[in-house]
Amino acid sequence: MKTDYRKILYATVSLALVLPGNALAEVTAPEVWDNWKGYFESLGQTITVGQQEASDGALVLQDVTFSMDFPEGTMSGTLGMLEFRERSDGTVAIAMSPDFPFSISADPQGGESVDMAMIIRQSGTSIVASGDSESITYDYLASAVSGSIDKLMVDGEELDATVSWELTDIKGRYVADRGTLSRFSSRTNAAGLNFDVAINDPEEGGRFTMKGTGQDLVSEYSATIPEGFDAQAPGAMFNSAFAAQGTLRTGPSGYEISAGNGAESFQFTARSDSGSFDFALADGALSYGTSATNSEYSFTSPAIPFPQIALKLAQSAMRITLPLAKSDEPKDFGVLLKLVGLQVDEAIWSMFDPGRILPRDPADIVFDVSGRMRWLIDISDPAASAMAEEQGEVPAELYDLKVNDVTFSMAGAEITGSGSFVFDNSNLETFDGLPAPTGALDFRIAGANGLLDNLIAMGLLPADQATSFRMLLAAFTRPTDSADIVTTTVEITGSGGVYVNGQQFQ
Repeated sequence: MKTDYRKILYATVSLALVLPGNALAEVTAPEVWDNWKGYFESLGQTITVGQQEASDGALVLQDVTFSMDFPEGTMSGTLGMLEFRERSDGTVAIAMSPDFPFSISADPQGGESVDMAMIIRQSGTSIVASGDSESITYDYLASAVSGSIDKLMVDGEELDATVSWELTDIKGRYVADRGTLSRFSSRTNAAGLNFDVAINDPEEGGRFTMKGTGQDLVSEYSATIPEGFDAQAPGAMFNSAFAAQGTLRTGPSGYEISAGNGAESFQFTARSDSGSFDFALADGALSYGTSATNSEYSFTSPAIPFPQIALKLAQSAMRITLPLAKSDEPKDFGVLLKLVGLQVDEAIWSMFDPGRILPRDPADIVFDVSGRMRWLIDISDPAASAMAEEQGEVPAELYDLKVNDVTFSMAGAEITGSGSFVFDNSNLETFDGLPAPTGALDFRIAGANGLLDNLIAMGLLPADQATSFRMLLAAFTRPTDSADIVTTTVEITGSGGVYVNGQQFQ
């Protein structure tokens, strides 16, 4: 049988189209440059090219300047060379100058003017673009990326300052989709981070230094930018289809700060096994938070009567969620502060409790509230805010508040609480300009009498004052079946009544 080599060739090509890892010539050098330029222009930057040359599947740009104006300053930087070269597998290799110098000038109203000259350097860099004109993926590697401030001026005077940082062993992927809504996403891994800051004050003789390291860094980011988006317009990020979110996670990390001169100096160190930061901006609301595990802190200074203040934290977290856009409907808000497993150095305990009378149990502090509110004005517009203040208008309405958890536990005693309230925004008279609340808070108090006994034994609390505290506690709480545990309920009515365990106090 005669072999039809054309069919074999067609079948091979068809298979290559569906198997991963086999790319055809789907993206060109000009398309990659247009995609790259479009992203920066969508963020409000202006790009100019000193010289451009295209030949044999390559696009070479010289003196590429990126500049941006913001309300109280400008930023500008020039890349000496930027090259896009098409490869046989349908991808485009990107090369650029290893150094990128840029400057920032800011002159805020009522603040100090700042002028900085900075430079970013990279080595061992590889960037490859693939995809098509509508969606391009950038894969990049770098052995190191570093930055430093070469010159820092404040109100026209140059500071004696050194600022530098370096990321090592970097690997990442960035995807850019173009359309009516442009979408961008990225993920970057870096093995290590080092940073170093030093500022000298020749007049006072003081010095500030900050050094730190981080390991196993992972950064993720995504954004949606609508067509015609104006980053300079007030409130553009809160009153449009713009959305962005990102996270930064680290492994073991730490830093140390030293500042001052002589008796006014101090040293502060911090480290943790892991940490994270995240943010989200969408639908006119901002949310951001931080967390860390197994953290240690120390503070030393000639100004304190201790050799040092040392703390340990098993877990810490902070989160804020806040609507920022004017709206017709109420939006969610929230505040969280969480400190779990707080331990104070034994040297501090021994100074006021040498007999070890107080329990050394780790302390817990939690404050977690949420609710709904809405802005009646556009807070991103200074004129609207000024007019509301001038006319005495209420800028926002609070609809409800939920106390999810309030906890304070230390030295053998613990207070926990929770509850909720709704607010009547039509009644601003009963509570002197505040919307009238209706709701209740429930509290549980454990170990209060035991703590009072220990404070008496230590000589820190006179017995007669302790008796007054016990009487007050008994008047405002209810006993339970458990020893040294009491509860209480505080209730507020919209008509202005305040009740504690059913007894009216207002």
